[in-house]
Amino acid sequence: WEKAAECPGPQPKGSVRSLTEGEEYVFRIIAVNEAGAGEPSDPSDPITAEARYVKPEIDTSAMQDMVVCAGNRINYTVPIKGAPKPKVTWKIKNKVVYSDEHYDVMVQRRQTVIDIAFSKRYDAGVYTLEVSNELGTATARANVTVLD
Repeated sequence: WEKAAECPGPQPKGSVRSLTEGEEYVFRIIAVNEAGAGEPSDPSDPITAEARYVKPEIDTSAMQDMVVCAGNRINYTVPIKGAPKPKVTWKIKNKVVYSDEHYDVMVQRRQTVIDIAFSKRYDAGVYTLEVSNELGTATARANVTVLD
């Protein structure tokens, strides 16, 4: 173990600088007061160092046009990036889509998903994904055709 940072004062938070992006790190905390240093805490779970400010990105290769028969699944599982955490918006024919009994919209840390288990003709149209934060906006589109 090596000392990574010292955080003076009563606030229980701190920053570790000069980490390598993409590398995993494990941390322990040692409290110090007038009586001296305490025992080290248990190790943290591994944490991957990431940039704090990243312009939003979409893996557009995951947004390909598709043709499905009515009743079949429509699913886009799209890798995304952005820090601070970006706002993710899915639209179909320029109308914002939210999760309900027909649409399942999920946003996870590194990907977003729109899933329609049983498509209907009205699900056809242009699907737009917009990912934005204070550093910018990324957009991707795909055309979905639903056949009878």
